[in-house]
Amino acid sequence: MRIFGQHGPRWMLSLFGIQRDLIEALSQGASPSDALKPLMDALRHLDDDLICSTLQLRDQRLWSLETSQLPARYSAAIEGIAIGDGVGSCGTAAYRGETVISPDIAHDPAWATVTDVAAEAGLAACWSVPIRGHGGQILGTFALYHRRPRTPQGDELALMEAVARITGAVLDSGLVANTLAAERRALVEDRALLSALLDNNPDLVFFKDLEGRYGAANATFLTWVGRDAGEVLGRTDHDLFPREQAEFFRAHDRRALESPQPHQNEEWLDWPDGARLVEMKKTAVRTPDGAPLGVLGVGRDVTHHYRDAERLRVLADTDALTQLPNRRALWRRARALFDTRAPTHPVSVAMIDIDRFKVLNDTAGHEAGDRALAGFAACLKAEQGPDDIIGRIGGEEFAWLSPGAPVDALAARVARARERAWGEHGLRFSAGLTAGTEGDFEDTLRRADRALYAAKTSGRDQSVID
Repeated sequence: MRIFGQHGPRWMLSLFGIQRDLIEALSQGASPSDALKPLMDALRHLDDDLICSTLQLRDQRLWSLETSQLPARYSAAIEGIAIGDGVGSCGTAAYRGETVISPDIAHDPAWATVTDVAAEAGLAACWSVPIRGHGGQILGTFALYHRRPRTPQGDELALMEAVARITGAVLDSGLVANTLAAERRALVEDRALLSALLDNNPDLVFFKDLEGRYGAANATFLTWVGRDAGEVLGRTDHDLFPREQAEFFRAHDRRALESPQPHQNEEWLDWPDGARLVEMKKTAVRTPDGAPLGVLGVGRDVTHHYRDAERLRVLADTDALTQLPNRRALWRRARALFDTRAPTHPVSVAMIDIDRFKVLNDTAGHEAGDRALAGFAACLKAEQGPDDIIGRIGGEEFAWLSPGAPVDALAARVARARERAWGEHGLRFSAGLTAGTEGDFEDTLRRADRALYAAKTSGRDQSVID
């Protein structure tokens, strides 16, 4: 927004403060002229070339308020002028009930009777807006004069209309206080109604800004996270949830912001009474001009749609994209293996990470990334041993468990999968391998992660055995 060469938003915001001051002045018995003086003074500072005029309509004639900044001789010449079509800018605006722009007074026929007086006063252009009262009746005109010919630019007319509305409220001051009080009551009632609708909604409802901070959350959402509003609002997913879950939520937020349509996905969420399958719909919230403000999320519990217990178990344990066991299922089965393996029957473990996957996602897009992940999972499964377990543990990271097989045998399977991944999908990956026995689960994972780190830091596209 630009107003008279200045950056307008700050000044337009100051109108709210000026309006509050006007109302307070009127409540203390100030006259319309006294109440309007701060507003006219503020306008004068926008542009040295600017002159404000407020005329009040009485008996079909226009009369100056004491706030007028017009030169005295010119003001006297138009005092009490009868309104009519073609009677200057203000007389015409009051008569027609519409904005009238005279960009060049000297050549405007509507100004013929006062052209010389206007020129003597140094007035070259006049824009006039009718002032309306509470019921829509014309109460007068608000005009801006300029010392050189010009037409309105940017939001200047919007500013004039805003000032005219405020001035109309002042001139119609008997209704101002009641109108504002009614608006405040309506706002409070609307807010209470909206809160009641949201808090009695069984769905999860929330809003997050572009930085992922929660700006709103209903009672169902607060019950799910087990926190009150003060502990949720202003915080991010990383403040409220484990890292992997938080990153999952934020990834779907980003997809919603990138999509012109609502983004939908299913999520398993842990509730106090057990896991529930939630159908989540996330929609980008935008300003009228399309700028993103954040994400509105609505999550509906759809667990009851899946009455078959086995189907529920499979859905809960399976990564939807790759159809591999997810992290929760994989670690559960891995712990069971390590709890039962004797020292003579180790479990070989490979931790696998696709190299430079983020570059693929950023350059080719999420859909291409999803296809690559599904294809990569198929390459791993193609080399899977009969007792092996392969799972996706997050993002582009996978784990491969081979009970009873020496680590060299697992390394050979990984090598064949490497050839497939490159030949079929152009994907390279790093892997860290090790073996563990009974009661050695956590330490085995640490060693496999350490080997994976060594593979990635020493050039990628290789396997390292710890």
